[in-house]
Amino acid sequence: MTTIERVFALMKQRGVTQYRLSKDIGISEGVFSSWKKNTQKPSTDVVIKVAEYFNVTTDYLLGVTENPETSAATGRDHSKDETDLVFTYRQLTPNSKQIVLTVAQMELRHVRATAQGETPIKIIPPKKHGELLKVYNQPAAAGYGTYLSDDCDGDYEMVSVPSIPVGVEFGIRIQGDSMEPRISDGEIVYVKRQPAVEIGEIGIFIYNGEAYCKKLAYRDNYYYLRSLNSEYEDIPISSDDIYCVGKVVPG
Repeated sequence: MTTIERVFALMKQRGVTQYRLSKDIGISEGVFSSWKKNTQKPSTDVVIKVAEYFNVTTDYLLGVTENPETSAATGRDHSKDETDLVFTYRQLTPNSKQIVLTVAQMELRHVRATAQGETPIKIIPPKKHGELLKVYNQPAAAGYGTYLSDDCDGDYEMVSVPSIPVGVEFGIRIQGDSMEPRISDGEIVYVKRQPAVEIGEIGIFIYNGEAYCKKLAYRDNYYYLRSLNSEYEDIPISSDDIYCVGKVVPG
């Protein structure tokens, strides 16, 4: 049940009218109509007042537990801040929930690292309506990137971007001007992890131990890594020591 459904269920069980509850906790009786139409949700303060009025926990009203007497996690009720956090989180979109969860996990790692005397993790706060993207600090064209390992934390930042294209898992900073004018030095590119790209597509490649952001080209029965900047020559792929990290996706 939703929070609103639980409030109405408690009113029915205890024989409390809308008029009585509105007067006792100090809210407008017209608010109940908005709740029923789902055009308005109870604020955190109202949830706390209702919980106190019916002698149940905010955990119960928020649906964290089916037990109206104790908190599911701690055996006690949430504080006002905790209640506000849970209530706000439940109203977010799935995308926004992921941002909140990512920030919380990163902040926890930051706190633990600080407590253990380690170097704190750098977090770039998200902008309004933005999304958090994992961006590796090891740039393409500057060596073997830590982004190759699925189970390696690596050296990265959580960077706020306007939106993340479908399928993109992480970002990589580009070093150099070989992909200008399309991709500039220092720019972050979006990467969709996949084992290969089509001819003419731009990807992140590891070739002979070096990381490159290049277009895959083919001519005269040979494959090449091609720059968009005409001042750079094609790099012929002359050995099997090549690995495709993924495809560069337009932002």
